[in-house]
This record gives sequence, C-alpha cells and structure tokens, in this order.
Amino acid sequence: MLSDLNLQSEYRSDRCDLVQDFYIPCLENSILYSRAVGFFSSTSMATMAKGLMSLLHSGGKMRLIASPCLSEQDAEAIALGLKQREAVITQSILRELDQEFEEILQDRLACLAWLVSKNILEIKLAVCKDIRNYRGIYHEKLGIFSDEVGNLVAFTGSANESSNALIDNFECIDVFCSWESGVRERTLSKAENFRRLWENQTPLLDILDFPEAAKRSLLRLRPHKFSMDEITKRTAGRCTNER
Repeated sequence: MLSDLNLQSEYRSDRCDLVQDFYIPCLENSILYSRAVGFFSSTSMATMAKGLMSLLHSGGKMRLIASPCLSEQDAEAIALGLKQREAVITQSILRELDQEFEEILQDRLACLAWLVSKNILEIKLAVCKDIRNYRGIYHEKLGIFSDEVGNLVAFTGSANESSNALIDNFECIDVFCSWESGVRERTLSKAENFRRLWENQTPLLDILDFPEAAKRSLLRLRPHKFSMDEITKRTAGRCTNER
C-alpha cells in the first residue's frame, strides 16, 4: 500500500533521485496513476513506458491529460473556423508520430501502442476554450497515485512527464498523502482537480478524447504478439542502458 512507503514532503534533484526514490515506489504500490502535464509528444509517451511496468504487473492503469503541440497557425485556423478543431489537433499529433525515431524510441512507442490497445493507458487532450484570445496552453503538472484501499498520493511541481524532467533536469516536486491529517484536505483537493479535468468540468479548458485518427496512427506501431514480459524486457532494459 502507498501508506507503507516512507515518503518525503518534497523531492528535489540535489537530494533525491525522482525516479528511484519517488516515482517507482509509488507506481509499485498503486493500481491507478493519473497524470496531467504540458505538451503532448510521442517522446514523452515513450518515456512513460519506463515507469509503467510495475503498475502493469499489479493490474493497474494510467490516465493521462496533456496539451497537443499546436502552432500559432493551428490555433488561428481553429479560431477562424477554417478547420475543425479535432482535424487540426489530429494533424499536430500525426506530425509527432511521423517523425523518424531511433530504434530505442520506436521500441517504446510499440510498447505504448500496445498499452493503448489494451485500454491500460487512456489519453485525453487539454485545449484552451478561447484559443484565439488566450494564447497560453494547459501547462499544469499534477499527478495522483491511488492504491487498492483508497490511499492517495498527490504531487505537483516542475517535473514534466519526460526523460529530461525525470532524469536529466534539475526538478522539484511537492508531495501530499491522504493518510496524513495535516495535508489530507490538500491531497483530496488535488485529486478533485484531476477528476474535474478528466470529466471536462474545468472552466477555461476543453478536455477532448484522443482523436481517433491519431489513435489509429499510433496503433499501427503495435506488435501483433506482445506479452507483459516482452514489454518489461524492452522498456526496463532500455531505461537501464540509458542511465
């Protein structure tokens, strides 16, 4: 259970290894990982495969909310009604997926395609409602781990869901645990924030399902025969080699 972990209230790169000290232990004790971050990209999806293996072995799932990489031209086309929003977002995702990736990245994308096909990983996209006048993007960084008895660990901070953030960058995250009386309300508040995001109840934002055309493009990378052991071997091995 999450409450069995000796978690700190803060993890900072000068004192901790965010992946080994926080990320992996929480995933190993969770059945659901809910994450809301900035830009969507195929590279960030590939990086997520590193930490998902422990969660998968316990039958867990992951929910991800992220921003699509929309250019100014994309935003203008949507605002002026020149193109349907979903079509523009789909094109932006396809631009990412159609890039030529080195073999390591292709391996992880194949794993993630498998996760999506099995409904283990569910993705939604966050887009500002007033895309013409509000030029910003959804850039919040929020995570919630949930275990089988209802314990929650919420975290916020600078770290994005990418290899740079988790391994290379200098980052800091604040942690809140639902079983600790002093921060229980803050933990529940952050979990409620994610719930409202996921159910598209957050003012200023539209939360969209992952476009079907983009999903089909991702799923073309899915291996026809793929076991859990094979996923673990491909991702965990690659992660070790990169570190």
